[in-house]
Amino acid sequence: MKVVLTPGGASVLVSAGDTGSVSFPAPKSEMAGFMTGETETEKVLTAEQFFDALAANGLLSDSDLRLVRDFWLPETESAGELASRLVSEGKLTGFQARRVYASKAHVLVLGNYVVQEKIGAGGMGEVYKATHRVMKREVAVKVLPSKLVNNAMAVQRFYREVQAA
Repeated sequence: MKVVLTPGGASVLVSAGDTGSVSFPAPKSEMAGFMTGETETEKVLTAEQFFDALAANGLLSDSDLRLVRDFWLPETESAGELASRLVSEGKLTGFQARRVYASKAHVLVLGNYVVQEKIGAGGMGEVYKATHRVMKREVAVKVLPSKLVNNAMAVQRFYREVQAA
């Protein structure tokens, strides 16, 4: 097992196993809004703003960004239309598209891990499917709720659960 520090200061525990697992107690500021799947319905993004969020947060490969910028963006009228196309073409998941539209794309990238989908929740946090950028390996990412980050006993229990996984 190794610990990797992400730019936001979250510690990511990576354990070797058949399915792999990644867990981290994240600072409140980094994970604010991450747990909810809801978008801010009053916000209206343009297709260009949606693209800019994708580019700024590294959710797509350089070749996919060029494809979107050069071919899809000029013929797209709205962020929703662009998001739908990216999802239907398998470039983003629906979960990722909703996070980008809600201006929360930054929480989808955790060091070398890109969050794909929410896959579960329990007493010690929520679990997300993620992919390691370099190894292209799927892992599970467990997020400790921000309200428990400063609770030493909860963090200790969280790490025990990670080690048992």
